[in-house]
Amino acid sequence: LALARTDVESQKQVFDVITRTLQDVSLSAGLLANNVSVLDAATPPLYPIKPKKKRNLMLGALLGLFAGIGVVFFLDYLDHTLRSPEDVEKLLNLNTLSVIPRFEEGDRAARAIKEAYQTLRTSLIFSSNNRERKILLITSTVPQEGKSSTVARLGQTLAATGEKVLIIDCDLRRPTQHFHNGTEREPGLTSYLAAPRDVTSWKPFVRQCSQDNLDLLTAGPIPPTPPELLGGERFRDLLQHIREEYDWVLIDSPPSMSLSDTSLLADLADMVLLVVQHNETDKDVIQKNVQHLRRVGANLIGAILNNVNIQKAYQKDYYYAGYYYFNEESGKAKRKKKPASAGSGPA
Repeated sequence: LALARTDVESQKQVFDVITRTLQDVSLSAGLLANNVSVLDAATPPLYPIKPKKKRNLMLGALLGLFAGIGVVFFLDYLDHTLRSPEDVEKLLNLNTLSVIPRFEEGDRAARAIKEAYQTLRTSLIFSSNNRERKILLITSTVPQEGKSSTVARLGQTLAATGEKVLIIDCDLRRPTQHFHNGTEREPGLTSYLAAPRDVTSWKPFVRQCSQDNLDLLTAGPIPPTPPELLGGERFRDLLQHIREEYDWVLIDSPPSMSLSDTSLLADLADMVLLVVQHNETDKDVIQKNVQHLRRVGANLIGAILNNVNIQKAYQKDYYYAGYYYFNEESGKAKRKKKPASAGSGPA
């Protein structure tokens, strides 16, 4: 009996183990079964979520635009030069009588420059009070602004119309009119002013230029103290005699900012014309120079904006003749390259 009980207990234990094992296997099988089902199929995106290229491009374009505008205003703030006739009239309170263009050598350059000086001649006639004002002083604020070449070209322009013109080189520091007109410097103005009192005739010191109606009184030997000669009574008398002989008297003077010579000459001249180099000289320096000339009683009739690059200027209408000649030549070149279409008329 005890043996039978032991056998029953052993079989019961085996049965329990088998039962638990079957339950574990059944549970594991249930866990491994795939009970996932697809409700909706996924739709492929048309474009990536990031980066957003259109937005980034628009933001970059806006930032670039504002940055460019800021740079332009900053560079304009740093620019202390005169770049347009409007700048001359606004800052100096002077009329711009002419804008002298800068061109390469050629027929177009000659025509544009000639037209610019014709415009200057017309402005001078209106400023001369029916030609009663004959003595014109042409000066600049600092060296290398083109005042001497302006004097030479203006003299040639005035003489070409049949008017009798005399150029006096009063730049006794660095005279250049003899170079512009192809003559010798000595004898000249200082030779007459320093001559003995018995030398009363000034005409032997005047040279006739190659162009008709154009005479030149060169500077002569450079003196140690130019203001003493220019401020003397002999020079005043000379101008009075010259006024009676010529229709126009053009005086080339030293730069007026640092020398007293121009102040003396401005007091003797009927009109004063200021040459301003385009986009070069500091506008504050020019303003101080204009104020100084006005304090000494100079009759400032206007300014010339010199050496303007018409092709690269940001507003070509500053000088109509240069603009016209520039586009005339460009239009011809374009018409040669492009064949005319049937039925097209003249532009």
